[in-house]
Amino acid sequence: MDSLFIQALTVRCRIGVYDWEQRGLRPLTVDLRLDADFSAAAASDRLDETLNYATLADAIATLAGSRPFALIEHLAGEIAALALLDSRVNAVEVTVRKRGAVAEADAVGITLRRRR
Repeated sequence: MDSLFIQALTVRCRIGVYDWEQRGLRPLTVDLRLDADFSAAAASDRLDETLNYATLADAIATLAGSRPFALIEHLAGEIAALALLDSRVNAVEVTVRKRGAVAEADAVGITLRRRR
């Protein structure tokens, strides 16, 4: 199986369970891996035969900024569902990292894996 990935995409989101966390947009880091068959694109060099990662990155950023989220788990699930809307995607792995949630840690995060 082939994989396409987006690494360390920064998105801005209202996220957190406390009121003070919801007051402003916070940067989150998203890693995404999509499993699909990319053999046609590898042979043809045509964008219409692959997944457009720029379009997908824009859709993820739009989703993150579209409404408040309490949990990074929920946002990661929404991103996975978004990626699976494309019928060519067989599986997706999403990691969302949130800085500053734990003072002693660089970041906290969640990784979700979903299959069709």
